[in-house]
Amino acid sequence: MRSFLLQLFLFFPAAFYGQDIFVEEIRIEGNRHTEDFIILREMPFSKGDTLDTSAFSSLLAQAEQNIFNTHLFNRVEVSTYPSDRGLTVMIKLIERWYIWPIPVLELMDPNINLWWQTKDFGRLNYGFVINHNNFRGRREKLYLKLKWGFTKEMKLTYKIPYINNEKTIGLRFQGQFQVNNEINYTTRDNSRVFFKNDNLPARQFSQFEAEVIYRPGQFSSVMPRVSYTDYKINDSLAVISPEFLTTDRPSAHFMQVGTAYSLDKRDVQAYALTGSLVWLDATLRFGMDNGLLAGTFKSTYKKFSSLADRWYASGSVTSMISFLDRTPYFVNIGLGYDDYARGYELYFFDARHYFLAKSNLKFALLPQRNFDLTSGPDNFSYGHVAIYVNAYADIAFADDPYTLENNELNNSWLPGYGVGVDFVTYYDKILRLEVSMNKLGETGLFLHFHQSI
Repeated sequence: MRSFLLQLFLFFPAAFYGQDIFVEEIRIEGNRHTEDFIILREMPFSKGDTLDTSAFSSLLAQAEQNIFNTHLFNRVEVSTYPSDRGLTVMIKLIERWYIWPIPVLELMDPNINLWWQTKDFGRLNYGFVINHNNFRGRREKLYLKLKWGFTKEMKLTYKIPYINNEKTIGLRFQGQFQVNNEINYTTRDNSRVFFKNDNLPARQFSQFEAEVIYRPGQFSSVMPRVSYTDYKINDSLAVISPEFLTTDRPSAHFMQVGTAYSLDKRDVQAYALTGSLVWLDATLRFGMDNGLLAGTFKSTYKKFSSLADRWYASGSVTSMISFLDRTPYFVNIGLGYDDYARGYELYFFDARHYFLAKSNLKFALLPQRNFDLTSGPDNFSYGHVAIYVNAYADIAFADDPYTLENNELNNSWLPGYGVGVDFVTYYDKILRLEVSMNKLGETGLFLHFHQSI
């Protein structure tokens, strides 16, 4: 109460007379593992700044949002109290648990709804992951995956957010090796067609990638990258599907260069209610032994708005175009994988170009409620839960001039709509249950584990 009165005493005359606020000190509590500079990097102001009174409250809210979006903390509170020459800003944190040595049980199929059609446990991957999200307390990410089953894979990723004193340049390195005895090599009737060999691998590849991350401010990033891929397929598959590698030989080597740009102003990245996201990605592939030259450009814009008390709207537009040459099938990712129109989770669309628009209207049935369990470590005792009901409508178009396998849904508009409920809780966990209908009149219940837009 005393702190509140002191702040009121300080802010009232400052607001009345239009005085500026001097940030004398920034203090941090609760960061047992995280270095101070990682947190201070997300602040929209610094120690010693003089700030306009009218903008100060919004800057404090922005600071909380930026720090929370590092995904390092379960709880972030930014407050102030008077000091000798101005204000002291206090940042109180509860850190997450950062080291996750956990078993892996993955679906081979892009979503659980597709796997549920067969319930084939042979299409599961199993293994373990060691994931350190705050290595050395510097927000470095160290990720190791070893898995077996449908796919045998070894993957190692190391990400360093900052390597310079200005905290604007970071690096990411990744190496991956994968072997499959069964892979999809074409699409027929908008379903995947698989090649399988019980004795020899159907596919094996290794890939090495390096990326530079340039983040001059809090919201925008530019990420140029380069990678090398060594790809081998079964001899029989090379004969059946020469378009898989765009060569009749069972091996190919590719160099890939590209860059991505992100402007992320979402309030919470894991489950946004307000703000926006712009994502642009350009990629160029060079076939080192087949003369291939192929490129893609992908753009996404997302907008999230608060309409009224507990009502929210969101929308997104995504487009992808291919240029210069025909893309090998193994990288020809159209609709049905990462991008899909709701109601078409069971279908796949090879596409030289595609367009996807999504819209959502949601109501907070249970607005976010924070909870603090009295027992247990702080890393797990504090969190939140929220429930949203929503209605949605999507539309997509997959342009495929090379359709040969009766993919009748290609080259046509694909509307989908439905209703659903979203459960959101801490550690960025999301569960979506949706009832969707598509242009074929099919209705289904679908389950997802990420935000729809």
